Amino acid sequence: GANDYITLPPSSDYQFGDGDFTIEWWENQVSRPSGFASIIHFGAIGASAQYGSADLGIRYESGTSIRVGYVGGYIDFTVASTPFNVWRHCAVVREGNQIKLYRNGILEDTQSFTATLGNPSGNGAIGAGYYGGNPAGFYLSNYYMQDLRVYKGVAKYTSNFIPASTNPDI
Repeated sequence: GANDYITLPPSSDYQFGDGDFTIEWWENQVSRPSGFASIIHFGAIGASAQYGSADLGIRYESGTSIRVGYVGGYIDFTVASTPFNVWRHCAVVREGNQIKLYRNGILEDTQSFTATLGNPSGNGAIGAGYYGGNPAGFYLSNYYMQDLRVYKGVAKYTSNFIPASTNPDI
């Protein structure tokens, strides 16, 4: 639910290197944050964690963009209007030196992405993360999320597609 999160144990499974990956999820926003709403965060989580400690983090930026952050930088995808109380499928896909954002199976943006994603320090989280040196607390999600999947080494979507739904609520 809104403002809930799940922590992830430390693991070398989160080491993506310069290979392909796909991170996809279903979401239903119930409100739009004025700041940030984290989707997933691989890397240090804790009172002194910083944005740069995330090997890979995905979050909403004030509801107007989806930011993919990594050690040394970030890229922003500008997103179309996001209505409340509607389930939508989202996918961030790295294919070679490009990273793409799909929403409801439609390619919304493509950016150059040449970063090598190393081994994250510490654990991670789904629905929360520390960014920008905010030691006061997590940036929590303002939406419901389900069926989050991470595919390491696979660019699952390379063109527009129809998202499969196994959820009877969608």
